[in-house]
Amino acid sequence: MDSAQLTQFSNWRSLSDQGIKNAPSQQGTYVIRKAGGKRFGRLRGESDIVYIGSTTRGLRGRLRQYIHPGPTQWTNWRIHELAKKYNFEVAWYKNNEPENLEHQLLRQYLNEHDELPPLESSRQKATKKSFDRVWDKIPRYLSQNKLCHSVVQKAAVSTRSSLLCAIFHPNLRLSSEMPLSD
Repeated sequence: MDSAQLTQFSNWRSLSDQGIKNAPSQQGTYVIRKAGGKRFGRLRGESDIVYIGSTTRGLRGRLRQYIHPGPTQWTNWRIHELAKKYNFEVAWYKNNEPENLEHQLLRQYLNEHDELPPLESSRQKATKKSFDRVWDKIPRYLSQNKLCHSVVQKAAVSTRSSLLCAIFHPNLRLSSEMPLSD
């Protein structure tokens, strides 16, 4: 999947104050790519897309957060710093179901490249919906709510296992004492 396939999206603009000044104030889905559609290698194939996102608030406001991130906005800071180095562009599509379109695009990307775009975090909503096709590869013990509850509450195993439990059982609360590394 690459930006050429996003025919319903706006024209590509620089991820800058000038580039987003005419972004709509309505909700929508947006995609960030390397400038000029410069492709790079993925696990399988190539793409120019580095991030896929959505907002149920205004697109302009959401995109502005990447240019002027707050002190606790990790994803915004990460994209902001990398945009200085690699020159990113953004395009958007106003729609009534932005999260649904985001999930469809993430699933398509995952199906074509066997991984998510490089700047995607392991957000619960993306992971839960995008990785449904690989559920059978996750050990059966993680699918047992009782054991996951024990794993998450007691922090008895790695952070990765605890996060998988939290993803597939979102009603569980992560322990504040969970280990920070594997």
